[in-house]
Amino acid sequence: MTRRRYEGYVVVRDAIARQALADYPAAVLADLAEGLLLARDEKEARRAAAPVPDSLASFVARGELSRFAEDRFWALLRRCGPRLSWPTSWDHPMAESRPSAVRGR
Repeated sequence: MTRRRYEGYVVVRDAIARQALADYPAAVLADLAEGLLLARDEKEARRAAAPVPDSLASFVARGELSRFAEDRFWALLRRCGPRLSWPTSWDHPMAESRPSAVRGR
């Protein structure tokens, strides 16, 4: 764990609270962030990252998360884990567009 990753985790937890999500999506997002934060190597990080795209997409499909919020959580969750070369199929248009969001600004 690094300071950058921990700060990313804190930002995700704060974003969950501000989003006022139902219990289930809030818990899943918190678990995803924690799994990424605690990943010790690339193998663990990939395993922790695997459910991120489908989880976010399912929350949007069920109306529990807006597309904008999905984009924001995608960017924030990526910063909780170690730096990875995420598969191209996991690329998300907003994933790198919010560097200031990690710092909570």
